[in-house]
Amino acid sequence: MQIEINNETKTITENFSAQQVFELLQIHNTNGYALAVNNSVIPKSKWTETILKENDKVLVIQATQGG
Repeated sequence: MQIEINNETKTITENFSAQQVFELLQIHNTNGYALAVNNSVIPKSKWTETILKENDKVLVIQATQGG
């Protein structure tokens, strides 16, 4: 099944969780990251139980510091 992560189409398996997006992107330390599915922010505590569906649009954002 296909989803979109940061405007890039990816193929995933059934029962793919939001947490697994980070594994797919090879992000091992998720501190400072936020994740939204279809424009709804998903709390980090819900990443493992949030199952993605066909054509979901996922946005992964990393917080940065500026000055």
